[in-house]
Amino acid sequence: MSTVSEAGTGMLAAISNELAGAVDLAGKSIVAVRARRHVAAAGIVWASGVVVTSDHVVEQEEDITLILPGGKEAKATLAGRDPGTDLAVLRVEDSSLVPATIGDSANLRVGQFALAVARPGGEGLAASIGIVSAISGGWRTWKGGMVDALIKVDLTLYPGFSGGPLVDAAGRVVGLNTSGLSRGGALTIPTSTMARVVEALLARGKISRGYLGVGLQPVRLPEDLRRTLALSQVGGLMLVRVEEQGPGAKGGLLLGDILITLGEKPVEAGPHPDRGRASRDRTISDGNGNTPPGWTPADPGRHYGGSGRLSGPTGRGGALAGTRRRFGGHLGFRWTDRDQCPCRASARGGRGAGGWHDAGRHGHRPRRGA
Repeated sequence: MSTVSEAGTGMLAAISNELAGAVDLAGKSIVAVRARRHVAAAGIVWASGVVVTSDHVVEQEEDITLILPGGKEAKATLAGRDPGTDLAVLRVEDSSLVPATIGDSANLRVGQFALAVARPGGEGLAASIGIVSAISGGWRTWKGGMVDALIKVDLTLYPGFSGGPLVDAAGRVVGLNTSGLSRGGALTIPTSTMARVVEALLARGKISRGYLGVGLQPVRLPEDLRRTLALSQVGGLMLVRVEEQGPGAKGGLLLGDILITLGEKPVEAGPHPDRGRASRDRTISDGNGNTPPGWTPADPGRHYGGSGRLSGPTGRGGALAGTRRRFGGHLGFRWTDRDQCPCRASARGGRGAGGWHDAGRHGHRPRRGA
């Protein structure tokens, strides 16, 4: 019995030491980010002079201070931010920073150990351990950003942990933890999404996304209509609200219209990480889950509804011309930059008067959390 007990104790000690080593390795590339009035958040040294953190923890765009490993303080500047994916990029001039070892989040498996590591308050490292509890395909956040995979982890994000890394047992960064994208707890932004967004923010400082300025509700298409239009899809998106003078209104969209295609691809209601409780927050996407920015006026949207002639501007220098028919028609609208959106959304970030916002509308900051 004692031999078995000693063997078991030795195994547990070995696992414990491995995890502690993973925290130490990752901790060399974790900083504390002071960009809000309360507790500092975490940040990941992504590359030389580049730190990535959560967008929702950057409440001030100036006078940002980083607390580096060892306790040294350094000033940082905001290079860019993307509320859609809750990522922000900071620049700092300090040659002592060690870039993190970046792993591939695609290699994560449900049930694997995972660590959330941070430097809350700047005074040493803190860690939380759990497992990867769920992994699924790409999804669109309630702020309009596209995330390559939905990764849920069964661990606690204590105050100051948002913006810090999800670390595997080898000490590699496999994602960024945030409490800013879900009402139900911690989510992890995969490294593939981080790489794509960081590259864009370093180049342009922001990511432009389109919006239609409409409220949408998924509906089932009548069988006779599906036969008439030779549609294989079973549903579309009904317009329950059209923003006055918005791109959709200028493109001829009317209350009660049902969108069935965008860019010649069927529309669908996008997935949401809180599907059980927040399934009413819907997004527009094509059949691949994409709403690409920079669509031109030539990209048509198909609908069915009333009849009449369509013409007018589209909000970013484009124009449209088309014909509405009783059953089927094409709209020559284009997406407009989300920065032009006069958002009047409620503090919940997705619900507005009379309907549900489309994917590109401005989101408001989430409630204070980690």
